[in-house]
Amino acid sequence: MNPMIVTLRVLLLVAVASAMGVAGLARAQTPELVVDPEAVRQAARIALAQGVAWLKAQSTNDAEGWIAGPSRTSKLIGTTDVTNHYRQVITQIPVFEYSNYVTFVQTSPTEPPHKVVERRAVRQIGTKPLQTVVYDKDGPIGRIDARPIYQAGGNIFWRVSGLGDAALVVYALRQAGVPDEDPVVQRMLENLRGQLTEQGLPDETWNLAWLTVVFAATPGTEAADLTERLAGRLMDGQIVEGAARGLWGPLCINPRLLAPALRDYLALIADLQKKEQRVKLKDTKPAQAAVERAQAAVTKQQEAVRALARSGTQFAGAEYPWVTDPHADPVVKFAGASHFYFNQTVADLESTWVALFALSSAAGQQRLPAQTLRPKPVHASGGASATAPPAAPAAATAMPRPETSEAVLARAANTLAARQQKDGLWNECNLHQPVTEFDAFTGTLPVPADPKSFPPLNSATTAVSVVQGIAALDSVGRAVGMDRLMRGFQSPYVTGLYGREKEVDAWLSATRPKIGARQRLTMADFALYLALARPLSSGRPERDVPTGDTELMVRLILGGSPDGDWGRGVPMWFATSSTRARLAALKPLTARVWGNGEPVEMNKAHLWLYNIDPVSMVEWSPIVRDGQAYATAVAVLYLASRVPDPAAAVKEWSEKPALVEVRKGVEQVLVDRRVPKPVPAPVAAAPATNNAPVTAVPVTNSVPPAAVSTNRAATKETTEPIVPAELDVPVLPAAPAPPADTAPKSDEAL
Repeated sequence: MNPMIVTLRVLLLVAVASAMGVAGLARAQTPELVVDPEAVRQAARIALAQGVAWLKAQSTNDAEGWIAGPSRTSKLIGTTDVTNHYRQVITQIPVFEYSNYVTFVQTSPTEPPHKVVERRAVRQIGTKPLQTVVYDKDGPIGRIDARPIYQAGGNIFWRVSGLGDAALVVYALRQAGVPDEDPVVQRMLENLRGQLTEQGLPDETWNLAWLTVVFAATPGTEAADLTERLAGRLMDGQIVEGAARGLWGPLCINPRLLAPALRDYLALIADLQKKEQRVKLKDTKPAQAAVERAQAAVTKQQEAVRALARSGTQFAGAEYPWVTDPHADPVVKFAGASHFYFNQTVADLESTWVALFALSSAAGQQRLPAQTLRPKPVHASGGASATAPPAAPAAATAMPRPETSEAVLARAANTLAARQQKDGLWNECNLHQPVTEFDAFTGTLPVPADPKSFPPLNSATTAVSVVQGIAALDSVGRAVGMDRLMRGFQSPYVTGLYGREKEVDAWLSATRPKIGARQRLTMADFALYLALARPLSSGRPERDVPTGDTELMVRLILGGSPDGDWGRGVPMWFATSSTRARLAALKPLTARVWGNGEPVEMNKAHLWLYNIDPVSMVEWSPIVRDGQAYATAVAVLYLASRVPDPAAAVKEWSEKPALVEVRKGVEQVLVDRRVPKPVPAPVAAAPATNNAPVTAVPVTNSVPPAAVSTNRAATKETTEPIVPAELDVPVLPAAPAPPADTAPKSDEAL
């Protein structure tokens, strides 16, 4: 179907719904505000430029160039020279025609505005070449860069959302028009690339998603390969069992892949132990060589397990903070898993939205893989091959079939449609359910989970959840084409559009500050702005919704600091809605919250307080984030999506003197002139149209019989794999999967 026809089709439905009163009801809830459009535009351009400058200053002031990077406890004692390679590129930068522009600026609330004539770009008239250098590991240009040296004994701690927040900053700077050739962006890209090379892909959906977004738009084959791996992990991380089928949770770990990989790991360790015992009985060169081959196989399989779950070889200690190499200097420490993924999983709309946002970004750059990758099995000989040799039949458990992007996106769309309420709204979709793939690991893990121990989680309907819901469905359309999405999901999409307007208007009305007052933005507010930052693909021009969008922009501008940052003094942490709902549901239950020194029943639904509570050990709580960097990145991203030609705005204002005072004056105009208009009379609403059927397949959640409770006390942080002296290698099915797994499901097609 022609995209223009799709756009006209959506606009027609919009007009019909408006005539039936849906839009009238939404608008009746939000009194319009009189705001000088030019004052808003000018303030937005200034705030955007200041936000970009503030973010870039954070990189300049950091020894490694990080923005929203790791927390360090080690002392910087110097630097060492390292050689990095680059290549020259020629990029075309725009050339603009300028003309005089008259505006009025109020620099003091007690003085009238004064006339200012400025030179401002009016249209692009061409381009000119700019020669720069960019990072290339095989590039011909060698450059000596300084690498920081830290005092021995310290460590680096990556909190839960650290890598994702850093990638979000890069995305925001790009959207604001900062080119990749900029030293700050270039250094951040090098930092992210180096972190992934040294430590592997993260397990958190948030981190994987924003890294996918960044590297999908980064030129080069290395970035393309990395995007394929990141997007593949996201696709494999979609939950495909139980009530949460089609959703994502805060952890992007596939138990159907991890179970056979971990089983092979245990089998290879058992094989190594046997060979080591033979050496003790009779030390010969062939016996020593067999031990070396077995050790190589264990190491290779450990890498395969960590590629699926970085803390996978921690077994029962997966929720503890962990390090990959305790002998490194400085030690790099990571936060533990937010839930015990060996016997339970959680899902929510927040994680689902960001995963689909990332997959659509990869598709937009033609870098979304058609199907996911599968690791090659490792055998006792130490090599990798497609079939297991007769000598090691136990160490070659078959993997399930790869996930296709088509099936992943279709499952998500069907689930979003099925979970949408009749009025077009979505709740947070918080779900908590057992995982059964590791039920045979009874000698190594506290399994199986007791299905009766999972209380229902509260799922509130909020402006954030509704905006994330329609943004998630829109992302599916961006990935597969809006024409395909509209053939089966036109009704949920259109009703979702109006649900979004209704909830955002209601939020604005309920939280509107008094006239002449500023408003402090909260953590939830920034989550809302982030989900709103990318315009939807509905084809509706921005002028159709000027009031809500203008007020959102005014509120964001006034919520920042004149110095150019946002989030100052606002507590910021990372815990998705499902995590918060789990805490509320499990905290009243005895032996279900781990972290206060008391035993916890690990084979039941439980959580570790340390990993999700910002109050406990605030300084080192894994979920506490760099709030100012995150909030400023969100603000920059939202403003860049609303300011025409954001690159020109940044260039125009970032170098002006006394910008802080100018912004204060412009902001005061916004504060003083926010006068409410009369509220129009409400119009009766009619039900939304439903012109297209929604294919939604009911899902079931089969669980094993209730298991015997297992009490295990919390232990200290682990750095080595927890493996019993005598391994109990679980017996898993020899076939790749039951026949039903290979059959296409009705919710795996659009």
